[in-house]
Order: sequence, then C-alpha cells, then structure tokens
Amino acid sequence: MHSRARGRLVVALSLMVLIPAALLGWLAREVVVADRHRAQRALGSLVGGELHQAEARVLGVLERRRAELLDRGPTPTDTAALRVLVAEQAAVRQVFLLGSDGRRLHPPALGPLSVEEEAFLQRVRGLLADPLQLVVADEEGASPKKTRPTAAAPGAAQGWYAWFWEDGLQLLLWQRSSAGYLIGFELDRYRLLADLAAALPDTPRGRLADPRRRTVLVDERGEALYEWGGYDPAPGASPAASIALAAPLQAWRLRGFIDPRVTAASTGRSLALAAGAGVLAVTLALGGLALFLWRESTRAAREAAQRVSFVSRVSHELKTPLTNIRMYSELLEADFGAGDPRAAGYLQIVNSECRRLSRLIDNVLSFARQQRTAPLLRRSVGQVDALVRELITAFEPAFAARGVQLVFSGQAERPVWVDADALRQILNNLLSNAEKYASGGKVVQVSTRARAHTTEIRVSDQGPGISATQAERVFEPFVRLSSALDEGASGTGIGLGIARELARAHGGDLVLEQDEGGAPAPRGATFVVTLRTEAAADPAAGAEPPSAATTDSRDRA
Repeated sequence: MHSRARGRLVVALSLMVLIPAALLGWLAREVVVADRHRAQRALGSLVGGELHQAEARVLGVLERRRAELLDRGPTPTDTAALRVLVAEQAAVRQVFLLGSDGRRLHPPALGPLSVEEEAFLQRVRGLLADPLQLVVADEEGASPKKTRPTAAAPGAAQGWYAWFWEDGLQLLLWQRSSAGYLIGFELDRYRLLADLAAALPDTPRGRLADPRRRTVLVDERGEALYEWGGYDPAPGASPAASIALAAPLQAWRLRGFIDPRVTAASTGRSLALAAGAGVLAVTLALGGLALFLWRESTRAAREAAQRVSFVSRVSHELKTPLTNIRMYSELLEADFGAGDPRAAGYLQIVNSECRRLSRLIDNVLSFARQQRTAPLLRRSVGQVDALVRELITAFEPAFAARGVQLVFSGQAERPVWVDADALRQILNNLLSNAEKYASGGKVVQVSTRARAHTTEIRVSDQGPGISATQAERVFEPFVRLSSALDEGASGTGIGLGIARELARAHGGDLVLEQDEGGAPAPRGATFVVTLRTEAAADPAAGAEPPSAATTDSRDRA
C-alpha cells in the first residue's frame, strides 16, 4: 500500500473511532449532568422542607411569647405596674400604653423618665406620633425589605410591629383592649435570639455532627444570626435552598447548604460509572473493528502488492524473449518476405502482435512502478510532432487492417524538453484504446498544438462514445465499461489510468473532452493530453531540463 494511502486509511479509521467515542462521551456527560441537576433539585426540595420546619420553630417562639404577654389576664394601666412588668419579664425591653383618646399614659408624659424609657421613646417616636400605623402579620407575603409600617386592619385586636434600629430588626407586640387602651411590648432583641437558638437544632460535637450539612439563619444584612451543622461552606457558596421567614421576620432568611462533593458523589456516581463503562465499551468495540479493518486492508494491500510484484517480474522476464522474437521476425520479413507474400503476411501479423504484447508489458511494468512511487521523468530535447509521427507509423498497419484511417495534423515542431518514453507510452495507450473500441468509425484524428509552455495533443475517434456517467471511470485501474463498447475487445483496463498518471507527472493532464453542457460528446470520444514542455531554445530554460512537479497522481485525481 502506498504510504499516503496508508496515511489516509489511518486517519479515516482513527476518525471512525474518535468521532463516535467523542459524541458518546458528550452525550454521557450531558446525561450525567442532567441527572446530577435533577438530584440536586430533589435535594434542594428536601432541604427546603427542613427549612420550613425550622421556620415553624422560629414562629413558634414568637407565638409562645405572644401568648405569654397577651393571654396573662388584664393589662395593667398604671406606670408602677408596667415598670414592674418590664423588670420581671426578661424578654420585654420596654413597654408603652396609650389611652382610648390616644394620650400617652406610659412612659408618663409628665413624670420623670428613666434613661431606658427615654431611649425607648426615641426608638418608637414615629409610632407614637401615629399609633394607627402598625405592622401586622401579612399572610399574603409582605416584602422582607419593607421598612415603612402599614395601617392595621380594621378591628384588629393585636399584632406585631417590626422596624429597624441601630443593631437591626426590632419587634413590638401590641394589643388594643376592649376599653380602648393600646399597649405595646418591645421585645429584647438579644433575648429573642437566645430563645431562637434554644428552639432551633444545635451542632453536636464529634462524630454526631453531620459533616455534609449546614443551615444558617441570616438577618436583613445577610449576616449569620445562628447556624447548625458540621459542614463549613466556602465564602460566596450558593445554598441548596433558601426561604424568607414569615411576618414579622420577613427580613430574615433561612439558608440550607450541602457539601457539593458529597452531592456529586452520591447523586451521579452510579450513572457516571455506567455511562463511562458504556463509552469505554463502545470505544473498545470501535477500536477492535478499526484494527480488524486495518489488518484486512493491509493484508489485502500486501496480497495485491505481491500479485503486482509477481506480474511485474513475469512481465519483465517476458520482455527479453519477446524482444528476441520481434527481432528475428523482422529479420525473416526482410530476408524472405519479399519473395513470398503469404510468408510476409504471416510475419507482419507476428510483428504486430509482438508490438501489442510489448505495449501490454510496458503498461503492466508502469502500473507496478506507480504502486510503489510516483512516475519519474527523464526529459531531453525532442520534437513532439516527430514522436507522434513515429507512433502513428507503427499503428497504421493495425488500423488499416480494421478499415480505419489515421489522420495527423501537427503544429508542434519546435524543440522542447520532453520525456520521449512517457509521451510514447501515453500515445500507445490512447491509440490502442481507439484501435480496440473505435473500429466502428472510419477515421481517427491526431493533432498537436504548441502553446507558450505546454503542448496539447488531441486523439479523436468516431466510435460509439462514452456516456457522462462513465467519463471519469474510464481512468480508474482495471475498469472496463460493461456495454456494447467492450464487446470483442480485450485489455487490462489500466492503459488510460497510466496515461493520465504520466501526463500529470509531466506537469499536465489527460481528460475526456466534454461539450458546453459538461457531458461527453454523444458520438465518438476525444482525449486531450496536455504536457508542460519548455522550449529548448528559450534562454530561461537553461542548459539543463526544467524540473517538473512529479506529484503522485493518486493524490490529485
């Protein structure tokens, strides 16, 4: 097998393995990623459920605080009793009381105030200026960023009021009694956080801690208020689930984190292993198939090379006795042919068959050489017309025996650099082709024309022609058209291919002439040979033959 053909086969087999393997790998990756996302969504839903349970615990703390403060009985209305209540209730920071007419009864408007009471009045001065503005539990979802209080619903008896002060979110529980009094309990922020920490799960020490999970309660600034779980997420990590707490803590959020390494390992491991095993199995199968095809191809190429080598050796061995036969037949024809017309006819047939067999051997040897390397040229100064006339003279008896006239029109008489042996073999094959397949016509025309750096040779017959579908196949090795065109004609099917290879090695080409529509002529066939032939008298050509590209025609065809 030719080295370039072997390289193309390696590339084709490699692509046959790599492209499907790459596609399967991509599909497997997409499946694994989709399954991982699905599993992560499922885990996020599970974590979200746990966050809602934690939210219920937080709201339970507020409900217990509400019941403790508002369901204890009649609300005291004098300053002394309210100050005692503040002192006894650690969860209450301060309290205010408004009369039914809206006047502030506590902290007293006229009496002396403690430092804590004066600070409290500063914190709630906006509410006391307009006590109808209260934040109540918004079942329909109040915005967690809302800082402006909303008006209480008509007839509301109690509720929560939330606002922001220096250290963050502040809560106030209010109630309007049947007598018209409005009382508000400001909750101590830090005692509330302590109660929430006691109600929420804690992080066990040692082996009891879950190293895969972390739940964080964050405030309106995104700062952690309380967290539990053994996993420590990286800064900026995205939580698996996040929810905003219900009113009045809608500015706070619960975030649940899961270790992504544990998530990836637990959700996609089995599918990734299965997909990887599948891709590996398919890749190995394709690799085995490619190896089998490679071995079969190389084996077939070796067998073909052995057959070509054998035929080449046999043809080479036949060349010497054939030369001797031809030489002695010509001697016999010169010595005895003139006196015996019958013997002369026999000797002429022997000489004609010897020349035909010699052409066949030359073709086989040329084909064998082309399987190993590209054709090499040996240029010398010569006249194309003289070489063509020499070949036509040799073929005239054979064409005359078939009733076909050879007509030559030459316009390439200038001396040029040309490989005479290559040109002879090209014309031998073209004229042999016309002799076998175009004998139904009466004339075969051969013409030459010289151009600036090329010479064009046309061989036209009046045979049955070649169809458009077969126009390129006639140049393929061992291809003989299966039609009436072949009937009664023998040959190897390599002559035209060898002629094209030699023409391309000579810097030109061999083509079947086509009409303006791109199809060969319906009647007869015209083969056009183009050869690069630098003029021998041209100073630019120099004293040495010009170098011509001897590219491998199998790469150009």
